Amino acid sequence: MKLRNGTKFYTNNDIMDVVAIIENLDFYNQHDYFMMNKNLSKPKIVDVGAHIGTFSIYAARKYPDGIIYSYEPDKKNYEKLVMNLA
Repeated sequence: MKLRNGTKFYTNNDIMDVVAIIENLDFYNQHDYFMMNKNLSKPKIVDVGAHIGTFSIYAARKYPDGIIYSYEPDKKNYEKLVMNLA
């Protein structure tokens, strides 16, 4: 799946992957999550249950000097997570 901003996501051809991407984009476009952290320059962020990496990718773009730890227990989602983060 390729977004208008050029971001590409590998998915499992599962509607839930598409839902996660759409929900995350809507959530992040509101900037609610990062308001309290807007002055951080090198944060450490932990994404537990990272799914296919939508949050991890957004966080990496928001804080390019930050460190993001992404964990996903489901094998098929983990495989896509690794592909998306590459």
